[in-house]
Amino acid sequence: MKRTLRVIIPLALLAAAAAGFLYFKKTKAPRSPASVVERIWNVTTKLVRLGKNTPELSLLGEVMSDRVAYLKSTVEGDIRAVEVVSGQRVTAQQVLIRIDDVRFRLTREQRQADVAELRAQIQQLRQSHEADQQAQVQEKLLLTLAQTNLERAQRLARSKVAAVSRVDDARKLLVQQQLAMIRRNQVLTNFPASLAALDARRQRALAALQIANDDLSHTVIRAPFSGRVLTVQVAVGDRSSKNTPLLSLVPDHSLQLRAELPQRYLSLIYAHQGTTEATLSWQDQNYPMRLDRIAAEIMKGRSGVDAYFVFTGQEPQLAIGRILELQIKLPPIARSVVVPITSVYGGARVYRLVDGRMRRLDVKIQGQRKRRNYTEVILSSAKLQDGDQLVVTPLPQAIDGLRVRSAGSAAGKAQ
Repeated sequence: MKRTLRVIIPLALLAAAAAGFLYFKKTKAPRSPASVVERIWNVTTKLVRLGKNTPELSLLGEVMSDRVAYLKSTVEGDIRAVEVVSGQRVTAQQVLIRIDDVRFRLTREQRQADVAELRAQIQQLRQSHEADQQAQVQEKLLLTLAQTNLERAQRLARSKVAAVSRVDDARKLLVQQQLAMIRRNQVLTNFPASLAALDARRQRALAALQIANDDLSHTVIRAPFSGRVLTVQVAVGDRSSKNTPLLSLVPDHSLQLRAELPQRYLSLIYAHQGTTEATLSWQDQNYPMRLDRIAAEIMKGRSGVDAYFVFTGQEPQLAIGRILELQIKLPPIARSVVVPITSVYGGARVYRLVDGRMRRLDVKIQGQRKRRNYTEVILSSAKLQDGDQLVVTPLPQAIDGLRVRSAGSAAGKAQ
């Protein structure tokens, strides 16, 4: 009996538990399904106003000048003084370097003495010529008298009044006077040639004096224009010879920026070469520039063509060789809109707000514009219309159809 009870009681308990489970399962209240609430993201939108917008090309440019003057010594001597240092501003004709000039002053005094001596010789020759002209008149009279005296002596000799020796003496005197007259005429004839020879020597001495004056003036090196000193290559005590580099200068208002143009922009910039403008930002100030010229050849080791930009207004104080960022204004793009670069996904995709949801729109990026703290992109699309709302808030989970709500419009200048 006890053994039977030990078997029946557990079975009864299991049956009661099963019956209870089936009862509660049958009589429990029906469960309502859980409702899923779709999240709404707050975004900022931008109202589209299609128009012309100017893209910018950001390039790195090197500060340079094609008017740098490299001053060299034209005389030989010791450097006596260096009046400037690298980076110093100078004015036109300001003294930069002095070379010892003692030897050049002595040479100039010698040349001055040579010129003075030749001028004295020319004056003496002219005075001698005047005396020779006066003496020629007197010698002509003496020649006439000697001729008359010979004729008289001949008459007397024929009349047996005078001796024959007197005729010989008269003839000798006449010959002597004729020789003196020939010599005087020869001196007068040679005067122009003698004067020309002395004058040529004087001209040569004047040229030597001018060279001496030039050499003396070249011992003082002066600035050929107003500008800045780039480098000083000598010091006091150095020995300079001809063509020794002394220093280099860059004139005011001659700075340029040389930038390499990417190949894909070349045809566009070539077509608008005369009107292409640029802006250089330096120390919180913008400096307007313009495209001056494009190089005719590609430099070795470069893939693009060099372009040269010049300042159109105030020129900043920039060091030659400094690398700076330059913003080039490209031709305006019609039917375009400007948005922050963070609102573009995948390089060429934006989202419009349509009926509370984000709708994908493929666009063409026409260019960029850099601002102080952010970058804008200029985009266009045939499907983009005035009045569209573009989502400009960057969303990592942005997908087509995402539910969003506009929390306000983004302010923008160009639309």
